[in-house]
Amino acid sequence: MRQPKIVIVGAGPVGGSAARCAAVSIPGAKIVVADVARARAERRVLDLAHAAASRGRNRFYGKGATHYGIASAIGRICQAIVHNTDLILTVGIVHPEVEGVPDVSLSLPMVINGSGAHLLAYPELSSAEREALQCSAQIVKAATDSLLLAR
Repeated sequence: MRQPKIVIVGAGPVGGSAARCAAVSIPGAKIVVADVARARAERRVLDLAHAAASRGRNRFYGKGATHYGIASAIGRICQAIVHNTDLILTVGIVHPEVEGVPDVSLSLPMVINGSGAHLLAYPELSSAEREALQCSAQIVKAATDSLLLAR
């Protein structure tokens, strides 16, 4: 089996927790931590080495901070990709089209495995739900486009 490689962009609380979770839950994975603040990324790498050596599980439970929950979810997604298992989760990806809105990122039920995330089933919606989803898609699309134009 090839050595899995996981790249974490951002060494803040969420990125650091995700990297630690991946180090503990996917032994042998090569984990790369990238951050604009190089010193912060280097501190995370040292923390990862310690977490991997001690199997750092006690650091994840009972913390009462939301970034640990996010990190656990990221760890589950990484495991599904690395081990090519079919995990069903609601995750966001860029969809070619949702309710007439092109290239929009929304969370829908997906199957996650070694080949990525794939739409499981488009939900059956009432006309009111369809209209609300279209409105949400338009808001997300407008916000995303405004960020991309600002670059």
